[in-house]
Amino acid sequence: MLMNDFYTVVKQESGDGLINATICFNKEHSIFKGHFPGLPIVPGVCMVQLTRELVEQVTTQSLQLTTADSIKFLSVINPEINPEVNIKITYLLQQHEHVVQATISLESTIFFKFKGAFVKHGYN
Repeated sequence: MLMNDFYTVVKQESGDGLINATICFNKEHSIFKGHFPGLPIVPGVCMVQLTRELVEQVTTQSLQLTTADSIKFLSVINPEINPEVNIKITYLLQQHEHVVQATISLESTIFFKFKGAFVKHGYN
């Protein structure tokens, strides 16, 4: 789990299948010492993970990724330059999957776009 370690939620509003949050990255986290030394960049897998964690928090379910129809990394997030970013998530429960769309941005810069689905952990 990355929440409250790699990043913290500064502000969050949620309801009716929508999550709007502002998150702050911990620029001192050990992940940034390896990705990359001297030029810290938020790894793409961490963006997917924080999307999952925010949906888990709102739905109170432990989730696992089932499909990633589209993942786009459009700009790098350097936590020293952009310590806070906004994330907008829409999710809809269809059959047994949460169909999710997410965007991480700051003002007019879009860093990340995701379309995929998560299922309750352990669901067969």
